Order: sequence, then C-alpha cells, then structure tokens
Amino acid sequence: MQTRGIIIRKYPLTESSLIIHWMTESHGRLKTAAKGARKPKNKFHGKLDLMDVGTLSWSASRQSDLHALTDFHLENRPAQMAQDLARLEYLGYAVELLETVSEIEIPHPELFAWLSKLHTHLGKKSPDGLLLARMELSLLKALGLQPEPDHHSLDPATIQSLQDWMRGGKLREESITDGQAHSLTRWTGKLIREALHRQPRSRPH
Repeated sequence: MQTRGIIIRKYPLTESSLIIHWMTESHGRLKTAAKGARKPKNKFHGKLDLMDVGTLSWSASRQSDLHALTDFHLENRPAQMAQDLARLEYLGYAVELLETVSEIEIPHPELFAWLSKLHTHLGKKSPDGLLLARMELSLLKALGLQPEPDHHSLDPATIQSLQDWMRGGKLREESITDGQAHSLTRWTGKLIREALHRQPRSRPH
C-alpha cells in the first residue's frame, strides 16, 4: 500500500527499530514499524525525522494497527523548521489537535490538507501574530464547522475581516491590530475548547 504522508511522531520500538506515526493523504492517521531504522546501514537511517513529507509504502498487518513500513521517498524536509522552537511549538499543537479530532486509519483528506498547508507555511516563515487564530479557524472549517463571529468578543473591523476570510479571502496580519489579534486568538481558543470539550495542553501562548 502507498500514499503521501507527514511524520507526526516517532519513538523507539526496539534497540534497532522505530515506530512512526503519520498523517496520510488517503488513510488518515497511520502507525508503522520501521525495522532496523536505527542501524547506520539501514535504508531508513536518517530518512525518518519529525515533519518529514514524502511517499510511504507499507505492508498491512492482519493482527494490529501497527504496520510494517517498507519504503519511504522523502520529498520535503525544511531545514530551518527543526531549528526554530516557535515553529516546532505550533506543529506540536497541530499534532495534538489532529490526534484529538481523528481516529486511526479513518481517511480525512481535509485534515491532511490542513496539516500540509501549515507545514508549508512554517517551512517558509516563523509564526506571526495571527497564525494561531488562522490554524484554529481552518481546522474548524476542515471539520465542517462554521462558527459565527462573537459580537461581544470582537469589534466590527475584526468581524468584517473574519467574514471576508470565510468567503475565501485571506486573514492578514497587516489588516488587524495587535489588540484585535489578541481578541481573535482568545475567541478561537474558546471555540477549540468547546469543540474538543477540553483545553489543549500544547496550545501556544
């Protein structure tokens, strides 16, 4: 079996092997075992880092949801991402959200597209003051939710920007003041808490 995927977690399985968790384009979240990946001469050695993007192949297990990784073709590994703690913090939050709203091996192409877009953005630039609100609103949209702007929490200019975004426009940092961005981020945090029925632990401050 084969699909495109992004590595969202990895940890040791044995002294020589790794467990790799993916968000995939056609199979949702997927767990694979990369046998021998920790050995220097293994074909997977050095090719399986967090947030790597590429095409994976695997042999499906009949006994569990942990499958055997058979091949991985790396397509994208932004070098600057691993060196920027702010970018990693946002990606860690994205993974927590994904693992909360999705099930193992349930296809959800909208969530894969959401993570891919965030990955591409953070591969090019560090988080700005609106990224948290944009990623949370985009996640809700991917889940089929369209929250109505709160007139008690947001001023008319921010509400107008939100409505433009919902119609397909862009939510740009230069069009919103720091105070408006703070109010918007506080509001989207409330929406996420309500949707998840809990406060995500890794949400950036």
